[in-house]
Amino acid sequence: MEDRTIDMEVDGIRFISHGHYYDGINNWLCHKLKENDPRAITYCARQLVKMLPENAVVVPIPGHHGFALQTLYLGRAISELSGGSITVANVLKGNSRMSNYQAKKEGSLLPAEELGFRKVAPLPKGKVPYLLDNVVDTGTTAKAAINPNRSLGLSFSWLSS
Repeated sequence: MEDRTIDMEVDGIRFISHGHYYDGINNWLCHKLKENDPRAITYCARQLVKMLPENAVVVPIPGHHGFALQTLYLGRAISELSGGSITVANVLKGNSRMSNYQAKKEGSLLPAEELGFRKVAPLPKGKVPYLLDNVVDTGTTAKAAINPNRSLGLSFSWLSS
């Protein structure tokens, strides 16, 4: 059941995804996204573009190196498939750190403060922002990216493949 759409709210954050990480091919897709596999990027973009309004702006989440890479590629593919009506705003940066995946393998979770997300540029006016990540697990990344920006009056939804 790899196309079990998720649309739910947890702790005031709306999460939207085209499937659960452990369902069907989704685990494989998430790993292929990290490898920048063009087939995985296109497949995920096709699924996600159907879930977004035309006035959406996709905000890629930075990886463990502090900047968006895989999520930026996915966001650009979403924008291209939408004919440009959905835009991409690469406006978040983070701290260079251990990856969440590696931290979990070592038996610990990274605290939100260690991720250090911050907005470095304004979002386009008149667009609805959607944070984009390759997977949602514990929600730590979502909360770390959203909470500092709530004080700026921003409201985000969380989008994952």
